Amino acid sequence: MGWGFDGKMSTMASKLLAHGAHVTSVDNKLGELLWLSPVAKLDGPGAIRGGVPIIGPWFAALTGQEPKHGWARVSQWQLIDDATARITKDGLELQVVVVNHATGFTMTYSARNVGDEPRKIQLAFHPYFRVADVEKVTVSGVDGADVYDAVTKTHVTQQGDLTFTAGEYDRITRGGDYEYVISDPGLRRRIIVSSSAADSVVVWNPGENTIADIGDEWRHFVCVEPALLGEDYQGVVVEPGGNRTISLTVQAEAF
Repeated sequence: MGWGFDGKMSTMASKLLAHGAHVTSVDNKLGELLWLSPVAKLDGPGAIRGGVPIIGPWFAALTGQEPKHGWARVSQWQLIDDATARITKDGLELQVVVVNHATGFTMTYSARNVGDEPRKIQLAFHPYFRVADVEKVTVSGVDGADVYDAVTKTHVTQQGDLTFTAGEYDRITRGGDYEYVISDPGLRRRIIVSSSAADSVVVWNPGENTIADIGDEWRHFVCVEPALLGEDYQGVVVEPGGNRTISLTVQAEAF
């Protein structure tokens, strides 16, 4: 299995685009692992809904900056080779590297401060994992953890597996060393999501009424997003010449 990167039709089973350093597809023996919106525009200028968006140098609007989720996902990156993308902008050099393996893939995402002043940054992967029906899916791995519910604006103690309804689901768990397991009886597989150097993981599904242009497609994905958000969700400081790197590892297995 190789990585396609030129934006053209290919026999390769996975694809890395220059727009946003975006992985749009990972298709292995258990089928497509990622969901991609049927109305996604892959050539810009906006964000691509689905696949693995690259978020940064800030997450959502946590630091009060625009655009939402930063400029990385809507910028044109340079493709260094068939698995590496890089961009230098606004005093930062960002790099994404993708490695595929027999059961899934690994991504690393680095930010280096090439400016003269310390910078506060946030980095995240925003993968959309394809599922048969999110209301029949469970996500395990954080039983007993303190979780912030961004919908109700409350902290809760997670009890048992995560489950989903037609309402929006948006929860942040502090600590990036959890292993999340998405169990999907419809596709008869588990997707195992782990990360390194992240300090948070966001689990999100928009539900049926949050996004107007995807219809019932909300049923067919769940996002598990390793992120480096910093203390009080205000970013981490990177000194001139310094860097921070986070990684995402995804494995799929049948059951």
